Amino acid sequence: MGADAGSVPHTSKKPTRSQEDSEAAEYTEKYNRYEAEYVRRVKAKYFSKKSLYGGIIFDKEITVDDEVIRTSKDPPMKPFVDASCLGEEHKSSTSAGDPSANAANRKSQSRKNG
Repeated sequence: MGADAGSVPHTSKKPTRSQEDSEAAEYTEKYNRYEAEYVRRVKAKYFSKKSLYGGIIFDKEITVDDEVIRTSKDPPMKPFVDASCLGEEHKSSTSAGDPSANAANRKSQSRKNG
């Protein structure tokens, strides 16, 4: 028995020029589509006045020396943070039996109501 008895014969079939061109055009088209979608998402996330979920980020607009300053009651990064992750972290960091956490919650609620 020879060394090549069980091996599959190697046949290299190169793609034709037209196949290579059509594949290159297909990849270019996919890349352009993905890039356009990425640009759309980045613009919507960072350069619009709305949060990712459609809510308005800014509460007030104040004009000082012909410059518009927008303010919000929320922290600046809140619209970009996944809310479900925040809830899980908050639950694990404070327990129901922790009196200091309950006192802090009562203080913040009284400030909001007052």
